[in-house]
Amino acid sequence: MKLSVPRLTTKRMPVKKVMRALDSLPRTPLDSVAWKEFPLKPAVNFTLAYGDDAFYIKFRVSEDEVLALYSHPSQPVCRDSCVEFFVSPDRKDYYNIEFNCIGACFMAVGYDRAHRRMIKPDVIEKKIDVVSTLGKRPFNLRAGRVSWELAAVIPFEIMESPRVTDVRGKTFTANFYKCGDEMTAPHYITWNPVGTPEPDYHTPEYFGEIEFV
Repeated sequence: MKLSVPRLTTKRMPVKKVMRALDSLPRTPLDSVAWKEFPLKPAVNFTLAYGDDAFYIKFRVSEDEVLALYSHPSQPVCRDSCVEFFVSPDRKDYYNIEFNCIGACFMAVGYDRAHRRMIKPDVIEKKIDVVSTLGKRPFNLRAGRVSWELAAVIPFEIMESPRVTDVRGKTFTANFYKCGDEMTAPHYITWNPVGTPEPDYHTPEYFGEIEFV
């Protein structure tokens, strides 16, 4: 798949304004479920945009349960109700940027699952601005239909190797995901289809293209 990513603003925008501003741009669904063992498909869409020095992203989720056990950077947020943005600027190394439903973030970089360098928790906390409609406090499993939204400002300066600077006119590869490893019904949803026998998001060979227009 290929996605055109619009330019939102030049000057860095606060995340609460991003939460509103991204609603004026097109929404892209996450609707590919590749693994029969995990058929659950919560309703999820996202909007990605960019500025002179940052990515802006918003996820919108509606699901039958939510979980948020982790509240600090670099914890295993994929076990909670989680949304993810994997992006490769050079088609070699890629960043995995993962948020649980209360905005706790995990971020690392490398060329495959086994060879990754974690971005330090204090750098994540200082540089990435996140807001969620579910707040910031952790909680145990909540059953019942829940809709939530999460927006994040991801500055290019946090992406040092491979370096990201001005992206206008460039094409990166990427994928977008929703998961919940330790929920009652684990699920694995992707934007670009993934062709592995078992769920595996660390598969840059299945990334789609994102073009910054």
